Amino acid sequence: MKEAARLERPNFSISHGFSTALVVTAPLVVALAAGHPEFVFATLGAMMVINTEGPNAAPLPLHVLLLACFTEASAFALGTLAGLTGILAIPLVGLGVFFALVVGGNQALGQLGKYTAIFFAVGVGLPGGSTGGAVERLWLSLLGGLLALLGLWLHRSLTSKKASGGASKASETWQAQLRRYTRPARPSAVTLQSEAFRHSIAIGAASALGLTVGLALGLPRDFWVVVTIIIALRPKLGPTVSFAAMMAIGTIAGAAIAAAITFETSDVFLLEGLLLVFATMMFALRGVNLGLSQVFVTPFIIILLNLLYPGQWQLAEFRILDVSIGGAISILTVYLVRVGFLVQRFGRMRRAPHSRKETTSRQPRLFRANADNQARKKTFPATLRSHIPLALEALDVIVGRESDLPVYVARRRRCKSFGLRSNTSAKSPQERAASRRTLHSSRSCTPRRFDRFRRSWAT
Repeated sequence: MKEAARLERPNFSISHGFSTALVVTAPLVVALAAGHPEFVFATLGAMMVINTEGPNAAPLPLHVLLLACFTEASAFALGTLAGLTGILAIPLVGLGVFFALVVGGNQALGQLGKYTAIFFAVGVGLPGGSTGGAVERLWLSLLGGLLALLGLWLHRSLTSKKASGGASKASETWQAQLRRYTRPARPSAVTLQSEAFRHSIAIGAASALGLTVGLALGLPRDFWVVVTIIIALRPKLGPTVSFAAMMAIGTIAGAAIAAAITFETSDVFLLEGLLLVFATMMFALRGVNLGLSQVFVTPFIIILLNLLYPGQWQLAEFRILDVSIGGAISILTVYLVRVGFLVQRFGRMRRAPHSRKETTSRQPRLFRANADNQARKKTFPATLRSHIPLALEALDVIVGRESDLPVYVARRRRCKSFGLRSNTSAKSPQERAASRRTLHSSRSCTPRRFDRFRRSWAT
């Protein structure tokens, strides 16, 4: 639970939070003033792109955010179409979340993959979906994302000029800046054996389970369960419990604030002002502490949905229930994955002695192959020197006892292939003659031992 109490103070920035809040709420103000509430989708698109930027102290490059504008808007539209399939939306949510996380599996595109998966789940669960609505959500969320990208570029330009004392880089033209900002991002390098791939599978399966539970319980905003799973689920149990607890505590506090505001207030202009305040604190605390940011994220989302669908202050209660269910499913998923890993590991340990026995039985064959490979690498003079003792000993056998030559040479080669020493290594002729007489009775190179080695080769 150390993450629950940890505060990343360098990520806190009121100025950045206020500037991004203006960019996010601007489409909403224009939409309500013009009588087009569907422009709230542009606010959602801008909100997703700004969250994809990451912590204020270490933001992502603008070319990655430009890619996020298109991928997240496309995911929102595809999620809307997936929500029209009825019960098939459950496996489609699992596959969509899995695919988004796998594509953004590396470190540079991790934020992009996560918020693409979140926007896909939002598109599935948000009511009012249709084929024409999917097209409308596509271009409105893309417009909001590009507007957010423009605001981020202006904010970075102004802050960089202030940090450099008002002097800009004269050597870099606007064409060079455009090429640098639109530089394509590297794709993911996730493999089938990597931890990121297995983690993406776990999140996809948990997302499908979360949507199933939400549909079974009849929750009005069941996509909040999936969003909680995507944010809270981690590869290890400890961080998953910490993030789930932080989200639950922050959601309870934020939902209480949102319920009090939406129940007592129906003035649109007052709600827009409060929305700006909550958005400022939400983006200013981004990356500081997840639980603290949820205190302001929850009122922002509930007020935003009340502006789009008025008179639904009960969404605060369902928000608490959805986040609690999502956190519980995240913890259960990590626990089951961990138990499965331990069972597989203990199974390997139980099979380890059998594997060592098989390896030992193959050692003569492997040793022989290794000896042959080493012999091929020898040069001709070294090979000739190694055969001189064998030729001299064979000559002694021819002179002394000619009938023993084939048996002698065969046994000599087999002994050398196994690294065994026969009793023919004596230097004097008398000693070599004595060793020839005791060749069949030698302990180091007997016919029985050769038969045992031959049977081991065959197996």
